Parts: sequence; C-alpha cells; structure tokens
Amino acid sequence: MSSQPENSAKYWSSHAGSYSFQTKGLLGPPGASLLEELDSLLPFGSTPDSEVYVLDDGAGSGNTTITLKTKYPRVRLLATDLAPGMLEIMRSRTDKEQGWTPIETRAANAENLHEASLADATFSHVVSAFMIYFCDNPPKAVSEMFRVLRPGGVVGIATLTEPSPNWRLPWQKTVRHFFSQEGRYDLKRVEYESPYSFPMVTYDPTQMREMMVKAGFQDVTLRNFDAHFEPMTADAAGFEKEEIEAMEPTFREQYLAVYGENNERQHEKILLTTARKPKR
Repeated sequence: MSSQPENSAKYWSSHAGSYSFQTKGLLGPPGASLLEELDSLLPFGSTPDSEVYVLDDGAGSGNTTITLKTKYPRVRLLATDLAPGMLEIMRSRTDKEQGWTPIETRAANAENLHEASLADATFSHVVSAFMIYFCDNPPKAVSEMFRVLRPGGVVGIATLTEPSPNWRLPWQKTVRHFFSQEGRYDLKRVEYESPYSFPMVTYDPTQMREMMVKAGFQDVTLRNFDAHFEPMTADAAGFEKEEIEAMEPTFREQYLAVYGENNERQHEKILLTTARKPKR
C-alpha cells in the first residue's frame, strides 16, 4: 500500500465511518455486477465436490462482502483491509445478521499477504473492488491475488479508468462556511484544510490486461461499467454523520460551482476485470 503502510492504515481507520456512509451508492452497483460475473465463472454456492472460500481483498467497510453474503449467507469469506478501523465498521454492519456464517476479518497489506499468513492456493475466489489504485505497487497486489488463489480459481477486480474529480476544494470551502455561521462557529474548522491527498493510478483495458497476464492469469475479460452517484467527499474524517448531512446542501453548491450543473450526479468510468488462474 502506501510507502508508509502504518500511516495509510491510520488514515483510513479514521475515515472509516464517513467513508462507509458516503460511498455505498457508488461502490454497490459495480461491486454487485462484478460478483455476478464471478458467479457465472465459478458459482459461489458450495457443492460437495468443491468448497468455496472467498477473499475480499481490500474490503473496506464491507460493501462487497455484504452484497455477497446477502445472496449467499453461508459462503465462507475472509475480508481483509490495511485499516483495522474499516474492518470494525464492517463488523458493526454485519454482526447482527441472522443466518450468515461468520465473516472472517484480518488486517492485511494487499501487496504482502504473506504478512497476514495467507498461504498459497487458499481461495477459490478473490474479489477486489476499488482498492488497487491505492497501492504503491499494483502489479505486486495482483501477483499476491494470483498466489493465494487455488488453481482454477477466479479473480474479479473493479478499478477506475479515469481520475475522479477533486472534491477537496469544494469540501474545504463547505466546512469553512458551515462553521463560520452563528451558533456553529468553530475557529479550528473555520481555518480547516483538507488533510490528505493520495495518488490514484487509473488503468485502461490494455494496461489492465497486461498486468493480469504478467501475473499469470488467463481468460482475462474486461468490461466497462458506468456508475453514477451524488457528489461526496472522502475527506470527512472527524465529522459526525449529522454534520455531514447538514453540510450536504452547501457542499453541492460548492461542487457545482467548480464542476457545473451537468455533474450534479457524478459520472464514474469503472473497469471490471475477471480472470482465472490456470489449473495444474
């Protein structure tokens, strides 16, 4: 992940609650579509001849895990993420579900799953939604997916093909305006600056195919998916859900001032990739 994984883990743990609240609308539909494609390649329903064991690699706060367990409540699944705080949010969202087999969770760096004691040829399926572009070395993360898959196992990856708009300036202006009002005045937040910026690597289909093939995968299939969601920000660490909701109208105004009326519902171009590890 980051060149300082402990810093990335701390950052994403602190953002876990707001991230979950803000990204359900974006991450849900493409994640569900990716799972459908994997199910068509290798069904998630266990049979006497084949035990299914799924790795949700970079599971975040659990959007893809929850989608899968909702349809297949008894599927065996390990959800990993670099940030323990993300996994805590996931557990809070899933612990009360009835009829689900327990979801295993483990803090893990996607670029070095050995550190989390994930052995070779462990999983029948690996799914990774909106994670690899946060890695310092995405090909290493893909190689790790290949390593932990069983021969004949399948992988599904969702990633962006174009950079997302920069929400940082509209969000910063929103916070400063909101907390400068009478009854809400907060000097620290009036001088607020968005705290974090990270590089985001995007992939076109040719680049993605090359990375998959180099890792050893075969039967690589790529499909574009258009996702739409309301403008949001990932910079909302330290704010309560109620504050975020109260700031939403101002944030929309600031966002539209930068990106225009045609972007009231943001358009994201997403690439869904599936592939198979060769059988022995």
